[in-house]
Amino acid sequence: GFGWMLFAKPSASLVWGIEDIVGAQFATVFRDDGTEDTVLSSIHMGLLFSTIGLGCSIGPMLLNTVSDARKPYTLQRACLIGFIFLGLGWFVISFVDTFPQFLWGSFLRTMGSGAAWVYSTLVLQALCESSFLGRVLALEHTLTTLFEAATSFLAGNLSSSKGLDENQLALLGACMGLVVVIVWGIYYSLSLGAAHPRFNSMNTPQNNYEIVGIEAKEIEIEGNFVNNSNSNSDSLQKSDGLV
Repeated sequence: GFGWMLFAKPSASLVWGIEDIVGAQFATVFRDDGTEDTVLSSIHMGLLFSTIGLGCSIGPMLLNTVSDARKPYTLQRACLIGFIFLGLGWFVISFVDTFPQFLWGSFLRTMGSGAAWVYSTLVLQALCESSFLGRVLALEHTLTTLFEAATSFLAGNLSSSKGLDENQLALLGACMGLVVVIVWGIYYSLSLGAAHPRFNSMNTPQNNYEIVGIEAKEIEIEGNFVNNSNSNSDSLQKSDGLV
């Protein structure tokens, strides 16, 4: 089954959960006397949020060109690519020294997090029965929030009690991202989850429909339809008998 895909987004939140701590540290500007320059810090924070929004928008749009909702394995593949960008973004940030460099790393990172967010949900929407979908998405969002909060708490604790700076925290995020990529990469390579052949066959129940009784007309609806013009009954049936 595809049940483990429920944990795709929560596992990604373990990686992006440190973003608030790291972002605040990079955005904060101090004067020579040690006091904070609140005006410049606010500008930096605004630029950071703008970059995050841009990355979260562009990432899914780019991967939309190589994904197809009628082929669920492409959605899982796009999610995996998002994990790669997410970890790679943290790896880049672990080496930066200036705020503009941090913005570029954040853009790369949020391209990945945006893709992981969108395509992990699309997999569930494509394969989960409608009667369970609401509860499944609610559980997914709950786990995502809990995992993100746990990682944020860990990052704050490591920063305050262990003295880890923003670059070291970013490196921690990159290491966590590597683990996530390895785990989900193996999962995908074994054709598990949405990559299972039974979800991508042209004869799957999701795509296999039969139209009965439409005279001499060709109808294009998403899915594979068979037109039987010799019947007088106008009905739409799934060939496997499921509604």
